[in-house]
Amino acid sequence: METASSPVRLQSRDALAKRIYLSPRFIYFLLAFGALTRLAQYLANRPLWLDEAMITLNIINRSYPELLQPLDYVQAAPVLFLLAVKYCCELWGDSEIVLRFVPFIFGLLALAVFYPLGRRMIRPQAMPIALTLFAFSRYAIHYAVEVKPYSLDLAFTVIVLLFSFCVLTGGFRFKNCLALGLAGAAAVWCSHAVIFVMAGAGAALLIEAWLNRKNWGYRPVVQTTWVCVLWAASFLCSYYLFVLPTVHPNFFIFWEYCFFPFPPLTLNDLTWLPSTVLSLINNPLGLVTPGLVIMAMIAGTVYYWRSRKRFHLLLFFLPLVALLSASALGLYPISDRLVLFILPLCYLLMAEGAYQIFACCHRERILEAAFLMLLLIYPVGGGAKRLISPHSAQETRPVISYFLESRQEDEPIYMNFSAQYAFQYYTRERPVEYHIWEEPIGATVYLNLRFFEMEEQFIESGRAWFYIAYFPVQDIPAAILKSFLDARGTLIDSYSAAGTALYLYDFSAADRR
Repeated sequence: METASSPVRLQSRDALAKRIYLSPRFIYFLLAFGALTRLAQYLANRPLWLDEAMITLNIINRSYPELLQPLDYVQAAPVLFLLAVKYCCELWGDSEIVLRFVPFIFGLLALAVFYPLGRRMIRPQAMPIALTLFAFSRYAIHYAVEVKPYSLDLAFTVIVLLFSFCVLTGGFRFKNCLALGLAGAAAVWCSHAVIFVMAGAGAALLIEAWLNRKNWGYRPVVQTTWVCVLWAASFLCSYYLFVLPTVHPNFFIFWEYCFFPFPPLTLNDLTWLPSTVLSLINNPLGLVTPGLVIMAMIAGTVYYWRSRKRFHLLLFFLPLVALLSASALGLYPISDRLVLFILPLCYLLMAEGAYQIFACCHRERILEAAFLMLLLIYPVGGGAKRLISPHSAQETRPVISYFLESRQEDEPIYMNFSAQYAFQYYTRERPVEYHIWEEPIGATVYLNLRFFEMEEQFIESGRAWFYIAYFPVQDIPAAILKSFLDARGTLIDSYSAAGTALYLYDFSAADRR
């Protein structure tokens, strides 16, 4: 009797699990968790890291017209992003919370708009998987609370994709085309990367309008064309007025190995694309199972192909084609945070593919559970960890605060090159003169000739502070620095935190050189 009832109980449990999985409450739970995780990271108010500090100094030290000029410290950002953050600082002050307010709002907006986009691009059964990936995404959470425009890239990507679907499903009505045209025209002033999504979406709409011209007439072709013309005009104005003049030569040097080598002429060129794909699966997708990710994407592609959902396929892949083309021309590097905008496309395609795999092996519950667990356990665990313990890589703020409280008048401070930007920000109300020793880019030892030339200077000062940041404190630079100073003076105070360290040495007791 127990044996006969076992299948019934199993079917009942399966039906209950399916109802929960597909229920609106589960979707709302995922959305709420994603929002709470971003809020927790925002309220944690971590110290500014290197790039944030550099762009922050531009924002708080410049006027509105000056923000339209090339930025200092090899920085670049969309014009409207800079102006919006500047306006918030004028309203509420220049604390980290205020500086991150605009990215935070757009991070929440991206999460909110992702759901209606997913409802149009994938089946309802795949939506919980896609939303789990996006809500728990390590890098979507991280960049939602960073003084950089990457969360705006995400937000305007999902907005453009959603409006493109509205245009298609709404029969290319004028008001939908107008909304899409205006949204894209504004987007290029807020995000540098969204142009690739717009290029793909515009091409997909034109292809659909042209191939269906016998049924729909030429009105969709004409309306899509003027939308694309409006986008192109807005982009070209933004690009030639504000983007191109701000591109620093060091930008291309720094990202030299992140451009698609075309045509591939060497073995390294041939392996660039597969190695880059594997790298992007880790960052920004935030996943550690590349085999399963690629399998899910292939399954999703096959599903759309067999279902003859041409517009979906075009919308998934044409933005990536535009990105690769720009990279091959040396216009845009492909690397981690610079391509954060691909997350919605990749997660939606993966989710559809994952559900298709489940549908093919629905009788093998163990395989289904194993596949889902391996695909989602890392992002879910990472998202939960960030809700409980928000991430902070460099605790520069408490170290600099300790220095300001402990420093006696006329005690000099010496620091590595990268440490100066956060130091400037956190001492903006009590400016302190500092001295830099150079660090050669790419070297493993950061005490070079200039540092040793300054030896007489800090020994003659009697007491001097030494500050090192943006390296693990136990790493080579800090170890070499401390060993060098221990041989010449007496350590009388120190303070260290994640990624940074501060030392006070007394050189007046004896000449130890």
